[in-house]
Amino acid sequence: MAAVSNDELPARIVLMGGGRVGTTSLIRRFSMGMYVDTYRPEQAKVMRHTKYVYLQRLRDHVIVQFWDCEGEDIRTSLMCAQKAHAVAVVYDITNRASFEFAQKLLDHINPRATAVLIANKLDQEENRKVSTKEGKILAKIHRVEYIETTAREDRNVQEAFQILVSSVPDDYLLLKNGRMAGQYSPSTKICSCCHKNLNCTNKDDVRRKERYNSH
Repeated sequence: MAAVSNDELPARIVLMGGGRVGTTSLIRRFSMGMYVDTYRPEQAKVMRHTKYVYLQRLRDHVIVQFWDCEGEDIRTSLMCAQKAHAVAVVYDITNRASFEFAQKLLDHINPRATAVLIANKLDQEENRKVSTKEGKILAKIHRVEYIETTAREDRNVQEAFQILVSSVPDDYLLLKNGRMAGQYSPSTKICSCCHKNLNCTNKDDVRRKERYNSH
């Protein structure tokens, strides 16, 4: 696919967590289908990756910018997340300190950004220090999604990123053809309680609403 300019990417998804929790490996596995076992210090820097992602509910590819903000500096992580439309807080199931750092991040994340808690390195189950129950409880407290992954073995990585991309409002999703997903036709069904083209459970609260391109 053709390269995409960062300037035209409205959808920003940030992955963050303590050092060596695997944010870089998760992004590489998802965006390039590869895994690199060697950790390099420069990977701790903030990095950006762009990718076309097929979104089932839109039946089209959308362009997303992923920010890799792994590192122990909570201020840097939170600055990355300020303008994010979705945030993944990642921790290593074999490292309790990374779980505690994830709690701090969730305490300070912008509540307007959808968050997902990712428990990574599921391939090292025998060395687990943080139980699944603890992860689910933390996710429930902060009302976020919870999923366990392993970038090394490519388990649940696609599912985790689909959750993240699907949580971005349509108004910030740029389709492959250059149109915004939020440019609905007059016949598009819009949920009046959340104003998105989603399968809202409130079936009585669905109405038709015209959306025009304001650009």
